[in-house]
Amino acid sequence: MAEYLVLKTEEMIDENNTVRERVIYYYEHYTLFNEMLFRETEPKTVAAPIEICIDLDVFPGIYEFVFSEEEEEQPCLTSIRFIKPGDMWEEDQTKD
Repeated sequence: MAEYLVLKTEEMIDENNTVRERVIYYYEHYTLFNEMLFRETEPKTVAAPIEICIDLDVFPGIYEFVFSEEEEEQPCLTSIRFIKPGDMWEEDQTKD
């Protein structure tokens, strides 16, 4: 379980014109001090079943992801929970 900055999602439509999953574009380390590095780095993507994407509607937003424990080529999301609206340039809160 970890927090991620979600930038956007795209709906994946099957041959029956039904949305079955969304592709989520996210950054693992969203507290970045170098804006150019952030802009030059591509976000990661993961596909998630539409059933767990109900709360994905704030962009950018901080979300908690839970990935499946099983070893697979592609990571599998099992849970998504909204935490707060995102600020791509917020300062690291863990520093003393």
